[in-house]
Amino acid sequence: MAVEFARANGRHEIVQIELDVGECCGVMPEALALGFESARKGTMAQDARLAINRLPGVARCAACGRERAAAGYAGPCPACGSARAEIAAGREFRLKSIDAR
Repeated sequence: MAVEFARANGRHEIVQIELDVGECCGVMPEALALGFESARKGTMAQDARLAINRLPGVARCAACGRERAAAGYAGPCPACGSARAEIAAGREFRLKSIDAR
């Protein structure tokens, strides 16, 4: 995707790829970085830096609406005791920017 974008815009080198990765999206940033190291070899991104912005997960109580860190949402809500919660933030997985020259 980044190489296609760079070529379509007349660029010859990718300097940096920046991603937003939410804590609850199911992607391990370390595994993503390892895959990037392998995938960039022999491409215009071979010297590119991968910048991963880790976004926190937020859980919201379905009963009272109180928000807390998703990492600690197992168990009852500390405000109302409800066991129902939903992920309110942290599912993001998106390409934020490509720096190409």
